[in-house]
Amino acid sequence: MAALAARVGAAAAVAAVVAAVAMCGLPTAHAEATVPVYRLAQYDAGGEELGSRAAAVDLLATSARAAADGGIELPGSTAASLVGRRVVVLRVADASAALVQDVLDAKPGALLLVVPGELSSVSAPDLARWRALEVQLLTQRVATPVYFAVDDGEGGAGDVADTLARAFHDNVADNFQIAVAGSTPAAIKPLHARNLQAWLSGAAAEAGAAADGAEGAVGSEVEEEEEEEDEDDDEFADDDDEEEEEGADDEEDDEDDEEADDSALPTIAIVAHYDTFGASPHMPAGADSNGSGVAALLEIARLFSRLYSGVRMQGAYNMLFLLTAGGPHNFAGTRHWVEDVDSRVLDTVDFAVCLDALAGGEQLYMHTSKKEKTDAIKELFGAFRSMAARLDVPFEIVHKKINVTSDQLAWEHEHLALQRVVAMTFSSKREATPGLASTSIFDTVATVDAAVLERNVRFIAEALASIVYNTAEGAQGALVFSGSLGVDGNYMSAWLNALSAHPRSAAALRDPLNPVEDALFRELKGYGTDSHKQDFEIAGDEVVVYETAAPLTMTASRVKPVLFDLYLTLGVVAYLSVLFVLITGPSKFSLADVKAFFSAQKPKRA
Repeated sequence: MAALAARVGAAAAVAAVVAAVAMCGLPTAHAEATVPVYRLAQYDAGGEELGSRAAAVDLLATSARAAADGGIELPGSTAASLVGRRVVVLRVADASAALVQDVLDAKPGALLLVVPGELSSVSAPDLARWRALEVQLLTQRVATPVYFAVDDGEGGAGDVADTLARAFHDNVADNFQIAVAGSTPAAIKPLHARNLQAWLSGAAAEAGAAADGAEGAVGSEVEEEEEEEDEDDDEFADDDDEEEEEGADDEEDDEDDEEADDSALPTIAIVAHYDTFGASPHMPAGADSNGSGVAALLEIARLFSRLYSGVRMQGAYNMLFLLTAGGPHNFAGTRHWVEDVDSRVLDTVDFAVCLDALAGGEQLYMHTSKKEKTDAIKELFGAFRSMAARLDVPFEIVHKKINVTSDQLAWEHEHLALQRVVAMTFSSKREATPGLASTSIFDTVATVDAAVLERNVRFIAEALASIVYNTAEGAQGALVFSGSLGVDGNYMSAWLNALSAHPRSAAALRDPLNPVEDALFRELKGYGTDSHKQDFEIAGDEVVVYETAAPLTMTASRVKPVLFDLYLTLGVVAYLSVLFVLITGPSKFSLADVKAFFSAQKPKRA
C-alpha cells in the first residue's frame, strides 16, 4: 500500500511539472492588444484611382523583413504561400522601395507599416528614402488595405513587428491575428475648404509722409511699363491671355468693400498655405512644408502688428496676411482668392510674398517669374539681396517662367503672378515638389531646424520693414526687429508643435473637433484691424478624396501556430504514458498494456 501511494505521489509530481511546462507556452492575460492605425489615403486624380482601395482586415500576420533576411525571393511561388491571405508587417526602417513593391506584387491580404515615433535621430538619407516610399504608395493603385502604425516604444505595433520577426525563425513562437473593422470609404463631394485673412491698415497719406516717405512704387511702375511691353511677357512660358481674363467678373461683398476703403495705400500680401496631404489623411504631416511657413506668417503678423500699433510707426503700406487652404491641391485657396477678391483690393497689391518650407536647409531661395527689367523690380529685389548680405543669410533668387499649359503650378505665387501681381515664394527648396507629394508624414518637428527658421523670418521681416519705411537704399542704421521687438523663436516653436500635433489634410479639417482652423483664425484676428474667413470648394474634377475614419483601431490577438498544438499533443501523450508506468510499475510495463490503457480495455494478466 505504501509503495502504491509513493508511486501515485511521484506521478502527481510529474504531472504538475509537465502541466507547468505546457502552460508556459499558453497565451497570457495580455494576449490581445489594440493599436491605433491610419489607413493609406484613397483618392482619384485625373480620373485615375490611386491609394489604398480596401479597408477591412481579419487575417494572420507575417513579417516581410524576416522573410527577406531568410533569403526568400519576392515575388514568386514562395511569396504566394508566404504573404497570401496574410497581413504583412514591416518596419519602415527596414523597408525599401523594392521590398515594398515586391510585397504588394505578391498580393498580400494587407500591409501594415510600422513608423518610428521619434525621428530626431534619423539620418537625412533615411528620411529621404522613407519620403520616396510614401510617394511610391500614394502614386499607385493598391488593391489591398495598407495601414500605418506608430511605434511609441511601449509595446503595441513595435511588439507585433518584433514578435513576428522571431516567429518566422521559430515554429512554435506566437503569431498574431490582425483585425481592422473598416467600412467602404465614400467620396467627399464637395470638399470644402477655408481661407483665413487678416488686414492690417497702414497710415493715411499724411501719416505716411511722416513714416520716412514710404512709397508703393513697385506695382504702379510695373503696371505702367508693362503697358508698353509686348503682350507675350517673358514671365510666362506660353500665351496667357486666357489666364488674364480669369477673375474679371469678381464678386463683391461688404468685407471686400471695407478693404477697398484703404485702396489709396499700396498693399503687401503675405501668403502661406496651412493644409497638408500625407500618406494618411489623419496622420499629422508637414511640419516644415508648410508648418514653418504658417509659423513664419504668424510671427511676421505679430511683429508688424506691434510696430503699427504706434501711430508714428505706421508705414504707408497696408499689410494683408492670408492663410490659404488647398495647398496640395494646386494651391486651390490662392487661386480662389485671386478670382473672388474685389478687383480694387487686388489692384492695390504692390507685391506678394509667399512662404513655403523655410526650415529645411541652410540655403534660402526666392522663386519668382518676374525678370528684373524695371527700376522698381530691381529696387524690390535689391532690398532682399542687401538685407541677406547684411544678416549673412545664404540667399539666391531663382527665376522660373510659369508653365501656363500645365495643370499643376510649381509655386503658390504663380496664381498671383498670372493676375499681373509681382509675386515670389521664399523657400529652402531649390526645386518645387508640387501637388500631393509636397508634404509628408515624415516631416515632423524633429526634422525642423528652429534656428534656421528664426534666421529666415528675421531676414524677411527686416527686408519688408526696409521697404515699408523706404530705407532699403539708405544708410544701414539699427535693425527694426531687435531687442523687445525681436523675432520670437519660442512663439514659432509653439505653433510648430501645435500644428504638428493635429492632422491638417482637407479631409481631416472637416472634423468639427479639429482645432486648427479656429486657432489660426483667432491668432490672425488678434493681429489685424479687419479679418474674415473665405469658404470655397476644391474642384472635384481635379482630385476626389475619400472619407477615412481617424484613426481606426487594430486588434492584434496572440495565437499559437499548428506545430505548437502538435507538440502539446505529443507532450500530453508522453505524460499519460509516464503516469501509466508509475502507477502500474515498470516491471509490468508492456506495449500491449499501454494499448489496452488507451483503448479503455482491461489488460489480461498471466
